[in-house]
Amino acid sequence: MSIVVATYDRPEDLSQCLRSLVAQQTQRPVEIIVVDNHPASGLTAPVVAEFSSVLLVEELRKGLSYARNAGFAASSGEICVATDDDVTMPADWLERLLVPFARPDVMVVTGNVLPMELESPSQRLFESYGGLGRGFENKEANGKWFEAHRNAVPTWQLGATANAAFRSSIFAHPDIGLMEESLGAGMPSGVGEDTYMFYKVLKAGYTICYQADAYVWHKH
Repeated sequence: MSIVVATYDRPEDLSQCLRSLVAQQTQRPVEIIVVDNHPASGLTAPVVAEFSSVLLVEELRKGLSYARNAGFAASSGEICVATDDDVTMPADWLERLLVPFARPDVMVVTGNVLPMELESPSQRLFESYGGLGRGFENKEANGKWFEAHRNAVPTWQLGATANAAFRSSIFAHPDIGLMEESLGAGMPSGVGEDTYMFYKVLKAGYTICYQADAYVWHKH
């Protein structure tokens, strides 16, 4: 079981994130990997050093997909969770997120992403346009769902990689693979790496579950 946190010069946020990760109530062996996407700043390594069980990986190529892929490549767990450095989790989050993996057809599980605060007009505006959460009811999509939406597959409805778990086997799948590195934060598109990954998983005939009670708090 691996958790990958990509980070770029957010030491205070990262520290809060790691504190919530090491406090997870689980009996599973958990490997936590932090990917520093700007090691030259020297801001991340001291934070990671405070957590003896956390592995630090450096990725010099700038971009969230590069960083996440570096973390996935360094991971050893059969399940690999992706989250952000500005996210914190309740103590039962991980166990709730992993529930759907009891089914062998499930390759990806996403969870709800709630705002950490709604204090500023910009924060409230972001949430009014949907935010990163996808509601308070469980949902799932599979190959049939993909075929029904074939002309325009709304994979954005299925969650975000601020709170997502993957069977690591998909990273070596010839029709799925790792995150598309030309997409995502730090690239011209700014977005899309997660929704394209979901698209490939569904096209390959697998299932994605959205587990509404596996929520995190996101700072935005």
